[in-house]
Amino acid sequence: MKDIVLLLSSFAGGLFLGYLTAILTFFVWGLVKEGFEAPSQMAIPAIFLLAIFGTALGYLTVFVFQSWPVFIGAAITFAHGARPLFRSEEVDDQTQNP
Repeated sequence: MKDIVLLLSSFAGGLFLGYLTAILTFFVWGLVKEGFEAPSQMAIPAIFLLAIFGTALGYLTVFVFQSWPVFIGAAITFAHGARPLFRSEEVDDQTQNP
């Protein structure tokens, strides 16, 4: 019984971490993309923000891959949470470049 509760709580934690990973990935991807578009304007702010969000994303990724119940929960919610974030970005790109 104790093992089942531990697995279910790990899975529930993975569900939360999946959304957190999706949000951090969206921020990091946006900063990298912005840095490539305007490197002279984004140099200093991008370095500071990538140091914050990139490091958090790295630690979070390592933590998620350490346990399979956490990984399964995170994969489910990452796929569900990242889709609307990156889809809205694709729609914005298509409206700007017809």
